[in-house]
Amino acid sequence: MRAHALLAILVLAPLTDAVTQEWPVRLGNRVRVTAPSLGVNRYVARFEYVRGDTLVVWADSNVKYPLAAVTQLEVSRGRSNTPVILGASLGAIGGAFAGLVLGPEKECQPLDILCHPDEPKLAAALVGLLGGGLAGGFLGAAMRTDRWEDVPLDPLRVSVVPQRGGFGIGASIAF
Repeated sequence: MRAHALLAILVLAPLTDAVTQEWPVRLGNRVRVTAPSLGVNRYVARFEYVRGDTLVVWADSNVKYPLAAVTQLEVSRGRSNTPVILGASLGAIGGAFAGLVLGPEKECQPLDILCHPDEPKLAAALVGLLGGGLAGGFLGAAMRTDRWEDVPLDPLRVSVVPQRGGFGIGASIAF
């Protein structure tokens, strides 16, 4: 009997880290809830609490969801700067291309050795590169997005089970 208890402790000991980890969502965090059976798809609200088998979030009022119906829960981990960089890059490329295509050409005299017909186009491309990059960066800054992190929904359950002559430990892992 003691050998079984020792074996159970040795097998379940590595799982205790998963059990003792704190809930990764705090009061007031922005969360995104998906519960298809309730017609909820990526509903964004503020986290209130989890009590028993119920998730409570705040939008205009408290909204309660049974945890069994929630298929995905995500927490916002801040805003991403990716749209700023992407917008500036795309704007710069588009502006430079527009300058090359739409820029004027210079007429050169036959004996003018230093004249290059594409000088105005290159200048227009440079102006387009700078202007497009700035405009794209400002548009990207206006469209910043949240970085969402999945919250595991009860992947491991450990419970103490009364047995004849003592207690046992039960565990289940959800995939």
